[in-house]
This record gives sequence, structure tokens and C-alpha cells, in this order.
Amino acid sequence: MVKRSKRSEIYQDIVNFLKTGSYNTLQISEKTNINWKTVKNALETLQAAEFVKKQGNEYSLSQPFNLNEDTYLGLPLTIAQEKEICEIANRIKEYEPSYNRTFLHKAVVEVIKRKKLFLPYGWYLYGECCVPKLLQDQLNKYGITKKYDSTIKQVIGEFKQFNSTNELMKFRYEEDNKELYSSRLNIDILLRGPFNEKSLRQLELEFKNLIWEFKEHRENEELLEYIEGFYSTFTMLLKLPVEEIEDLRIMIINAYRLVWDLIGSFNLYASTKKYFQEDTYGYYKLRAEMLKELADFYILKLQEYWPELKIDTELKRIADKHSKVSQDK
Repeated sequence: MVKRSKRSEIYQDIVNFLKTGSYNTLQISEKTNINWKTVKNALETLQAAEFVKKQGNEYSLSQPFNLNEDTYLGLPLTIAQEKEICEIANRIKEYEPSYNRTFLHKAVVEVIKRKKLFLPYGWYLYGECCVPKLLQDQLNKYGITKKYDSTIKQVIGEFKQFNSTNELMKFRYEEDNKELYSSRLNIDILLRGPFNEKSLRQLELEFKNLIWEFKEHRENEELLEYIEGFYSTFTMLLKLPVEEIEDLRIMIINAYRLVWDLIGSFNLYASTKKYFQEDTYGYYKLRAEMLKELADFYILKLQEYWPELKIDTELKRIADKHSKVSQDK
């Protein structure tokens, strides 16, 4: 029987088999007991991320692949790094068992920064976080450390001023001058309330600010297409009656969150790569390929609801450019 697995497990099974040599898609499908089409799609993604290469009709490994289920982006954390981070997190939880994961991550990061520890952390979806996910099952594997108790107590004392995760995040974004993340927080708040003329115009400004604050360079230039594509799509939807836009709320939220996930995933790669001996760009690419596919779906689906009006030339140029990128992939 052909098995069904999580995407990460499929990647790992294929890579493990490729460690034994070079094979075509059918051979890999038969030996791994994974559906042929699933194998084909996985190989194309692994090839785009440069973990595998293709010669003729056969695939082989091109670089090490150590996807870690317990880390963001599957980054290849060492056991020693994971142990020290989790021991700090467990000690913090002993003092403050009520901390949710946002507070826990930010407290751990503060300890790492203040003690100048060479442990991987960076900017991700909600601000700074450490690379391990800090799920309870992961934390349960380790004990505690008392080496940083004075710093931990200091951080916990400072965090008492924040009554919610939004307050904590807002403070951190302002302190670190992260306008991009301040826009993210404002957008999340606006998306929780009902749409009206005022909130929709505020959303338009915040979405536009994502474009202005996005720092484009060689490794992430393709992401600007998605930010602009989503912004132009949303702007055209504003020509609809408010109640019709409200009906599209779920699709708008899904499209936006996928675009933000692309931005956050790249930011995490860029801000953590200094901690790893191997090139971790492929781990970002692996996630980005999946996110781009879904973002394309929702953005193009939203464009089906555009009103039959004369489309602004510049918006049409951006939208057409995004559609062409999607079709060329």
C-alpha cells in the first residue's frame, strides 16, 4: 500500500534513499512506497532548493539534508545547541510557568543576547525567536540550567510590565526600529475586526508599507513580486462594496498570511545563517516553494472577484507580472 506522510517525512524518506545512489522517479517511488506524483513534486522542490540534482532522468544528492522537525524551517540545530536553549527555557518556565510560547521565546532570546551566547535566534513571524520551536515535547527531553539565573530573573522582572503578547511585541518592534513588524502587528489587529471603509483604507496603507519597508536584495528579490501582487490585488478589491469584501475575508487573510510567512521565513534564514557551518538557504527555499504555490492560489483566486472596471495601468502591470511569474514556474 502506498503510504501518506507529512511533507517533511516525504522529503526525508526520499533523501535517505538517495544516499544509496542515483535513481529515476519511478525507482524512488517503488523503493520508498510513496505515490509517483508525490515523489515527482517532492524531487522538483528538493531540486529547486538545491538539495538534489538531476542528470538525465536520474536524481542524486547534491548537499547534506538534515531537516529537523523540532526547529523553525527545519534548520539543522546541533544537539548541544538545542540542549542549552531548552535548558534555559525550562528554567524560565520554572520561574514563570504561565508564559505562553511568545513570551518564552522572547525571554530566552533576551538571555542569549545579554549573556552573549552563540546560540541561534533571529527574526521570524512574530519578531525575534530562537530556532528550536520550544514545544513541550521538545522541552521534556532536557533538564534545566541555573547558570543564568540572575539574568533570567532580571528579564522576567522587566517582562512584568507587559499584560499581553501584543504589548510585548509592540515594545520590541519599536525598540528595535522594526517598522516592517509594526505593520504586521497593525495588520493582524485590523484583520480581526469587521471591515468598514476606515479599516479597509488603514489596511491598504499598512499593506503598502510592507512594500516600502521590505529590504530587497539578490536572495529575496522574488518575494517582492508576491508582496506587490497581493497589494495590487487587495487594492482592486477595494472597488467592491464593503459587504462583498467582508465575504472575501477568509481568502484575504489566507493570502496575506502566506505572503507574510514568506517574508518571515526569509528573515529567519537571513538572521540565523551566521550560526551554521553549512549553507542553510536551501531550508528557506524548501519552505518558500510550498508557500509560493499556496500564495499563488489565493492571490489568483482573489483576482477572480475584481470588479469589471478599467484597471489602473500600474496595478495591471504588477498583477500581470505576478501572474506571469506564477505561470512560468
